[in-house]
Amino acid sequence: MALTERITLQLPGTINQINAFRRSLISEVSMIAPSKVEIRRNTTAMTDEFLAQRIGLIPFVQDDTIDPETLKASLKVSGRNATTNDILGVDVAYKDVEIAVIDHNQELDLDVFFTRGTSGTHAQFARVCAVSMFPSGKPGVQTVAFTPLIPNDGHVCVSEAWNALSSMVDTAFAALEKS
Repeated sequence: MALTERITLQLPGTINQINAFRRSLISEVSMIAPSKVEIRRNTTAMTDEFLAQRIGLIPFVQDDTIDPETLKASLKVSGRNATTNDILGVDVAYKDVEIAVIDHNQELDLDVFFTRGTSGTHAQFARVCAVSMFPSGKPGVQTVAFTPLIPNDGHVCVSEAWNALSSMVDTAFAALEKS
């Protein structure tokens, strides 16, 4: 499994301003992620906690129009290895990723429930990785580079980070005006 293409942006502004955007990209972009795994049957050699943690690491395709509280995925496999292709009810970002090794006489049956959050509250909601900032070589311009965890999702990540940063700036100015 290869991650999506690295995105590089050259942004005008001071180091402090662009660093604020970089930090917003890391911690303020929302993502739907598994919040609970209910295991009905697990006769594999793997513990329930291990399987729940493996499922929590899977990036799921994001649909911002769906309420994550109503999302539910299921996985039921017996006699063969379970992969992300076996998850029903939601789309996974990467196909054919092995979740569990299952012997011919073993079974795994579970449901996955979701919630939305930001990585500022928990790392399970991280939508980007390998975020960096460095000088572009042009005066007053900095470079920010990152890798979205979901294919073709870079523009959404940039937009959400920018909106979150703008909202924080507006809130700060409103507080200054009141004092």
